[in-house]
Parts: sequence; C-alpha cells; structure tokens
Amino acid sequence: DLHSFPTRRSSDLVVAEALLGAGYKTVADILADFNAGGDEKILAVDDFGQKSLIDLKKKLRSLGYEVPATQG
Repeated sequence: DLHSFPTRRSSDLVVAEALLGAGYKTVADILADFNAGGDEKILAVDDFGQKSLIDLKKKLRSLGYEVPATQG
C-alpha cells in the first residue's frame, strides 16, 4: 500500500543529498570547509539553509567531532 510510505524525506537525507551534490564525500571535507570558510562556505550549498547547518553540526558533534559554533 503506497499510503504507508512516508511522504516527506527525513532531514538527514535532505542534508546528505545536498552535501553529496555539492561534492562533499567525507566528513573531513566538511570539517575542512568549516575551518577554511566558516558557515558561509557550507551555506552556499544549494538547498542547504540555516536549519540544515544546525542539524549537520548537531549530528557531527553527536559523533564526537569538534565543530565550530554556528555564526550569527
């Protein structure tokens, strides 16, 4: 039954698709851009906004990565 399938993609999937589409392949790639360009470099990714940035940072921190505080 198609009605049992979720109609919305999870925010994790949306974030992952946006980052992959922008050429990010590893967590190291993301961390390097945080260190080089701050939030602005990541926010320049298409379909990636402030909420996605916050979700990404929370997820990385939960995995033990040190991530700079969100600017602004």
